[in-house]
Amino acid sequence: MSHLLAELGHYEADIFRHGVQHGEARDKATSILSFLAARGLPIPDDIRSRILSCDNMATLDAWLIRAVTVSSADSLFHSN
Repeated sequence: MSHLLAELGHYEADIFRHGVQHGEARDKATSILSFLAARGLPIPDDIRSRILSCDNMATLDAWLIRAVTVSSADSLFHSN
């Protein structure tokens, strides 16, 4: 029984960790959209969806940096 409880504890920890990571990715994606909007750049629905569905933190970090200088929301996805 204690083995089962230990496994359940690990499972719960994994779920929690995944939820935290998802929340961090969602916050970063929202920040990217905020930067683009603050700069007055139109954000088509397909680009908004692509940004919000991304959960790769390295990709989101790169997009966040580029969001400050890109000339269009679409160019966010093309590295210089």
